[in-house]
Amino acid sequence: MNDLETSVLTRRLRELADELTPDVDVTTQVRAARSRHRRQRRGRLAVLATVAATVAVVGVPTAIGVLSSQAPHGQTAGPGVSTPTTSSVPSPSSADQSTAEDRLKAARTAAARPRTGG
Repeated sequence: MNDLETSVLTRRLRELADELTPDVDVTTQVRAARSRHRRQRRGRLAVLATVAATVAVVGVPTAIGVLSSQAPHGQTAGPGVSTPTTSSVPSPSSADQSTAEDRLKAARTAAARPRTGG
């Protein structure tokens, strides 16, 4: 292959590439992309605003109703049941206490004795 054939081949390939490639207007593509982005952003914002308004319209009255609800008619709170002034846990009797003390002394004595192993 000589230089003439190479230059002819190169020229033909470039012409073919120019024919196959569509004319692109970069400015138009950039404007279209920006416009599409703005439109999508506005759409997302509108959906978000609609959801927020719906939550406010439904949620606020519901929350107010729950927080300020009154007892049904005739069912109001009255005085509670009186509680005894003394502790509800019975105090140990002196016999129970002396038995517990005896057991404690016996356990301490057993622990103090040296162990003989067998």
